[in-house]
Amino acid sequence: MYSVSALTLEEAQADPEKYIRYDTEPYSQMKHMLLSSAITYGILLLSLFGTHLIVCMTQPGGGRNPRRSK
Repeated sequence: MYSVSALTLEEAQADPEKYIRYDTEPYSQMKHMLLSSAITYGILLLSLFGTHLIVCMTQPGGGRNPRRSK
């Protein structure tokens, strides 16, 4: 049989080094939004430029459309 013990928040805060094992810094929504937006738009731009590069490399003439002569 297992024994179980629990602490209240007040008991844990009495000795935080022993009981609190997570980051207690305040959460910054603005910092999180900026970081996630930068990652999301960075991935989007890389995929767009990568697709454009592949299309340009696979077209004959290096992706240039020569004008028709009349």
